[in-house]
Amino acid sequence: EERDESKSLAVLYLDQTDDWVPPAYSHGMAKTRLRLDFKSIGKFALVGVIITPAVHVWMGFLNTVVVGEGLKAGAIRVALDQTLFAPVMTSFVFSLLGLLEGKTPRDIFKLLRGTLKTAVVSGWKLWIPANLINFSFVPPALQLLYANIVGVLWNIYLSILNRK
Repeated sequence: EERDESKSLAVLYLDQTDDWVPPAYSHGMAKTRLRLDFKSIGKFALVGVIITPAVHVWMGFLNTVVVGEGLKAGAIRVALDQTLFAPVMTSFVFSLLGLLEGKTPRDIFKLLRGTLKTAVVSGWKLWIPANLINFSFVPPALQLLYANIVGVLWNIYLSILNRK
């Protein structure tokens, strides 16, 4: 099995694009010179490295608790993932980003109160189908890598939401 450190390094690599793609996209790549915000990239990379072990453990737990393969087992894993893990992890990501940006706990709570529901419901649109594929058809040893690749899209969305 792949070591957690190598999984964290893969996340670090994948997370590099999370914070520079939204501004480039919103301004149009042809009209704007791409400027990298290394501070923001570093924050998202750090968050990725911190949460990867938790996601790894969670996926292992889901594969242990929900026995079997195929759509039925995958759907049960998705239901558990999106009702129990997603809201907690999304709150943690927003809170950690807020702390790294120097926000007060009051500001972070206000941000969570204003964006958590939107982020979780929006996440369902991406993560339910993505994780149904992941938990139903992707071998357990590759599930974290698959989730990390899909996570790049999700982190771009969170970066945009966090900027509002």
